[in-house]
Amino acid sequence: NYVIMAGANRAEAIVTPDTMDGFKRTKGRGAKMICIDHRFTHTAAKSDKWLAIKPGTDLALVLALTYVVMTETLYNKKFVEENMDGFEEYRRY
Repeated sequence: NYVIMAGANRAEAIVTPDTMDGFKRTKGRGAKMICIDHRFTHTAAKSDKWLAIKPGTDLALVLALTYVVMTETLYNKKFVEENMDGFEEYRRY
């Protein structure tokens, strides 16, 4: 339901042939795009929501999201079991 754009300004800095098409496909499928950036970029302007974080706090946000995903078991257990090493140690940490 959501596409989270963080750490990249796809509309300006990482322009590939599929960049603008990707924005259209997201909207066409009914997904909401959230841009996480301390600057109001072209990507933020094209997003449904701009989350203006303070510079240097992006890692704290990622760790908070990771915490929620792990504590609420919102991840694909089968994929983790089949493809990841050290996940349990990371989860406990």
